[in-house]
Amino acid sequence: MERLIRGGLALPKSFLIMFIIAMILEIFVFNFRFWESIGYNATSIEATSVGDGLIKNKHGGYDIDGYENLYFEFDNIDSDINNLYVSMSQPTGTPFRQWVSFDVADEGSAVYYTLPQRELVSSVERSKYIKFNVNGKVNKLRINLEPDVEYDLGMTPKGKVLSAYNVSIDSVEINKPVPFYFLPLRVLGVILILLLCYGLRYNSALYGYRLDLSSDKQRAALVVLVAVNL
Repeated sequence: MERLIRGGLALPKSFLIMFIIAMILEIFVFNFRFWESIGYNATSIEATSVGDGLIKNKHGGYDIDGYENLYFEFDNIDSDINNLYVSMSQPTGTPFRQWVSFDVADEGSAVYYTLPQRELVSSVERSKYIKFNVNGKVNKLRINLEPDVEYDLGMTPKGKVLSAYNVSIDSVEINKPVPFYFLPLRVLGVILILLLCYGLRYNSALYGYRLDLSSDKQRAALVVLVAVNL
């Protein structure tokens, strides 16, 4: 009993420490890209050509024709690229959600090589910031629209599909500072994880409990824990 009382008295102080830790993680760790890019100077670039799979439409965007040569190309950039901001939309007003890849020609390679794919979502601003790891200054860049592969029940590829059917490229900027994103739910999640670790620490009240499957309460708690893990 005395140990439980001491533990209860220590909890408010421990909770304050957990809150401080969660805030430090949120501000400095989870928002690392904000601090990394705080001194960047954004520069807009314009596409110099498009692939023949993109057909200009009356809305000022492009209709997608097939699954090949769906790209926007940017020549004569001649700049260091630390990150790339890409904003695309559909001229029809339909929310834009599409996988894209990036081909880069830089000081280390005069021919294009491909960087990993990323999913752009018009309603999620953070998805539009892409971190670049390249070799020196970038001379040319391609942004490719990547079709997904559909599979049947036997996991056999049965065809390709694109999330978007037309596209307008609204803005492409190099070295744009990443905004600071404070997510209260993430702070709460970190606090809950720290509380769990605190409750299960060595010599705590919970640590001293023994498993007793004859107890209805323990059986119910075990079912809940297994369900959460599943």
